[in-house]
Amino acid sequence: MDISPVARNFNANDVFSSWDSALAQSFSPRHTHESQSGTCPTSEAIEQEIMLPTLRAMPDFAQVYNFLGSIFDPETSGHLQRLREMDPIDVETVLLLMKNLSINLTNPNFEAHRKVLASHGSGMDQVKHESLGDLGSTHTLHLPFITSVYISSKKKKKKKKKKKKKRRLGAMVQGASGGGWSSKVEEGVIVGGLLVVQCILAGYVVFVDHVLSLGANPLSLIVLGAVASSLFFLPFAVVLERKKWPSKISRTLMAQFVFIALGGTTVFQELMLLGIKKTTPAIASAMPNLSPGLIFIIAACFRLEKFDKGCKYTRAKILGTLVCLVGAMAMSFLQSPVSSSPQLTTTSYYDWILGCFYLFLAVVVLSIYTVLQAATLVSFPAPLTMCSVTSMMGAVFTAILQFIVDGKIDMGSPRIDVTIISTIVLVGGGVVGGCVVFQTWCIGKRGPLLVSIFGPVQTVCSALLSALLFSQLLCLGSLAGMVLMFCGLYIVLWAKSKEGHSIIHLEGGDVEKALLS
Repeated sequence: MDISPVARNFNANDVFSSWDSALAQSFSPRHTHESQSGTCPTSEAIEQEIMLPTLRAMPDFAQVYNFLGSIFDPETSGHLQRLREMDPIDVETVLLLMKNLSINLTNPNFEAHRKVLASHGSGMDQVKHESLGDLGSTHTLHLPFITSVYISSKKKKKKKKKKKKKRRLGAMVQGASGGGWSSKVEEGVIVGGLLVVQCILAGYVVFVDHVLSLGANPLSLIVLGAVASSLFFLPFAVVLERKKWPSKISRTLMAQFVFIALGGTTVFQELMLLGIKKTTPAIASAMPNLSPGLIFIIAACFRLEKFDKGCKYTRAKILGTLVCLVGAMAMSFLQSPVSSSPQLTTTSYYDWILGCFYLFLAVVVLSIYTVLQAATLVSFPAPLTMCSVTSMMGAVFTAILQFIVDGKIDMGSPRIDVTIISTIVLVGGGVVGGCVVFQTWCIGKRGPLLVSIFGPVQTVCSALLSALLFSQLLCLGSLAGMVLMFCGLYIVLWAKSKEGHSIIHLEGGDVEKALLS
């Protein structure tokens, strides 16, 4: 705060030297009478002077202390204007107190004095009122006490705010503080629902693997699934997010939609389906657990996340990412896909490695487009609308790609009848779309970390269903790699939960808020 215009008229050094004489100069009716008439005082005036006590010109301490308190409040402004509107004696008092304040704050004995005063505890408020009452009757200024009282009150307010914030966070993470029946029911719905969602997604992967084994064209499956997802999300987007739609779509936003549609629908799903076809649903369900570590690397490369080599949580995320990669490699190279057929040929083994490579590329594409999706949500905060639009755009792009590659658009096999197509549309659009909506709700209630923790459940369910339905078993080496990948995942999630708010905010939005979902 600049108080130089006021300081030019009132010198703080003069205040020190003239406080007892000039500011506290006594006056009486005799002085007033002499100044008005210019005559000698009468006997009546002398008698009145004897009867009345001597008055002193004192500042308005309530206004002075209120002004000093507002200086330390970051939410107040207009201090210079308030100084100009104050009486000169109040301004001189403010300058005196501010100078004394600077001296006291640099005094080594001040902190000890403040601690002694703060140790009085509950009796401090009473002492404060008594001392402030004394200040109104004398010009002795107990500035160390005033400052300590003010600092203590500020600390108490901050502690209250922190306690309220912790209560709100506790309500978000652990349910209501009272631990009532409703909070327990909500907790059970979230945990049980996430388990069911992972089992449903695992069943969907196994179903897609079966459809691919019948000779279905992966591109046709992508088109049907994308159209079904777009139609499923559309009514929710219209009802819930219509007010968030921009009046005009910029070129940048349109370009982001195009890249998300190409990456998230066409490229990602094509690579995933090719990987499922050449490996097993269990491997395909395990590979996406690499995404949290890869997202961290990609976000750090694009400077969307702070990267501090000296931070132990950053090192933990790097370690977790490396452990995930080692687990993925072990799961890929140590696996000998076992089925009802005899020993595998060299071609089958290479197909297995190629399928794992497809899945790894799919996870890389998933991580990239997830970062792009999170950055897009900063300027376009309508996730359901974005999913509906990009899914339909992806369906169009995939249909064009299929027409260019195959010269036609069909399911690829006469064994794919109307019943299977209807099931693909129903499961791909309705069931999977409902799972995504439920996961989004859980993210809003408990955050993306909890949702990510349940990711390995899908892998376990896929492995069990594949073994029971199609006799697709995993060897011990691949299982060990899978466990290693899960360990790396939880290391990354643990570091992320402990790290706190280390993400760079872009235009008021958190780019990585939904990256772990």
